[in-house]
Amino acid sequence: MTSLSELFDDDHDQITYKFGLSSVAASCERGELIAGLATLMASNKSDPQVTADLLAAAGWAPAIAALRKGRISVRRGDFGEVLAAEAAEDFDGTVVPVRKLRYQIDPNQTLPGSDVVAFIFSDDDPGELDDLEFIESKYRTDPPFDIAVDAHEQLAADREEGYATTINFLANRLREKDLDLYAPFIGFLGSRDVKDSRNTVVLSIDQANWDIEIAENLDDLPEHLPELWLRIFQLEDAAALIEDVYAKLAWDVLDDA
Repeated sequence: MTSLSELFDDDHDQITYKFGLSSVAASCERGELIAGLATLMASNKSDPQVTADLLAAAGWAPAIAALRKGRISVRRGDFGEVLAAEAAEDFDGTVVPVRKLRYQIDPNQTLPGSDVVAFIFSDDDPGELDDLEFIESKYRTDPPFDIAVDAHEQLAADREEGYATTINFLANRLREKDLDLYAPFIGFLGSRDVKDSRNTVVLSIDQANWDIEIAENLDDLPEHLPELWLRIFQLEDAAALIEDVYAKLAWDVLDDA
């Protein structure tokens, strides 16, 4: 399957600001970018292993039922959430065990808690969960200068509550789908203060509308979340890109609420 690193370059800056900055830009031709992003969007809506298993066992119709034209409606903001999850895994080497978009019943449904949660496992013991990363994603073609601050404050509000809603959602999903990850997750919660976890803001914006003031406003906050990163996807003609990706999948695009 296509990986994000085949489509984008990721440059890091850990000097300029009080947080790490990840700048992401396309590294391939537009047609390849559209096709690759369409593949990643589909895999975030429906588990590719389940699709493959159904295809082998029951045929084409049930395998693609969840992805068939007229069956899927998506928000533009879902696009940014997919980029955030794929970047966490492909660029950062983490594991995103639960893709929340697969659990939407209604396309306008906002699922509880942080957009993405990544698991960081120990280098010494691959089975031991070493840290969590809570990720808030925002998609705006023409972002306001306080967009990163707003995302940071959403994460901060979740942290103040101990990420309770997110943790409950994750625990229930892992208990249902992946006991091998459920046990280390529960063990981690019992041994660590979740408020010390990593935090990342991911912005997907139109390249022409990027302004350094977005990062500077975040930098000006008197206090930042632990191990904070800001990741910026600067997309050329972002609105058209999303339309083209969704058109390739024959999905209906909804305006974000």
